[in-house]
Amino acid sequence: MLWRCTIDKIKNSGYQKVLNEFAKTHQKETVKTFNSRIRSSVQSAILDDIIKKDFTKGAILNGIDTKQQVFLNYSEFISFRNYTSKSTTTSTLALYLMIMTGLRFGEVAGLTWKDITTDKLSVNKSWNFYTNEIDTTKNKQSNRTIPIPIEVYNNILNLDKGQKYIFDNGTGKPITNNAAQKQLQAIMRKLEIDKPTIRPHSLRHTHASILLYNGVSLYAISKRLGHASILTTQETYAHMIEEMEVKEDDKILTTLIK
Repeated sequence: MLWRCTIDKIKNSGYQKVLNEFAKTHQKETVKTFNSRIRSSVQSAILDDIIKKDFTKGAILNGIDTKQQVFLNYSEFISFRNYTSKSTTTSTLALYLMIMTGLRFGEVAGLTWKDITTDKLSVNKSWNFYTNEIDTTKNKQSNRTIPIPIEVYNNILNLDKGQKYIFDNGTGKPITNNAAQKQLQAIMRKLEIDKPTIRPHSLRHTHASILLYNGVSLYAISKRLGHASILTTQETYAHMIEEMEVKEDDKILTTLIK
């Protein structure tokens, strides 16, 4: 693995392997962000004469196409929600909160107890898994307050309120994406849902899809998700919107001949 050797030992081929592995479970934009942060560090290392060669140069950046995103359908959503809501496990409840709020995993990881009340959740920071510390949110619009059902608040209360972070992993820091991924796969097996490529971020997309198919406006969904603009929401869920438009067209034709 890339992070198990010193920076002067990393080769282009080794770095590409890491990017390819990362791209299997992340969108292309996330892969681009990952690469740009690594490349910035590499450039600094070159300037300081720590290394001579930029191993990020010419890297091929892949990633998951939004049309290939894995979602839970409505019945699977219900099963997942009912199962996870009864848990007292940190990682499971983190996944439960994701599917009930549409938060990014970093936003969930960065939550403290002062960020949640009986009816709303305040998003004002995010956990940076690259630097392993608290950071700002992805963009200005990501700083938001969203309504939540009181059931969500009551279920989260099963966790220790003495912790700094709501989803503390026992070390004073939040749970990792890797731990959440392992728990998610275990839950999928338990619920007999055959979606081996599902990942925590899929729960954010599931949340949005459930709202979209139930008639919630694109504007409201965009605001809830903390997208930079409604155009981001439209682009992310374009294929779903197209499917809904076909259904609406059928409804129009049916209405006209009644």
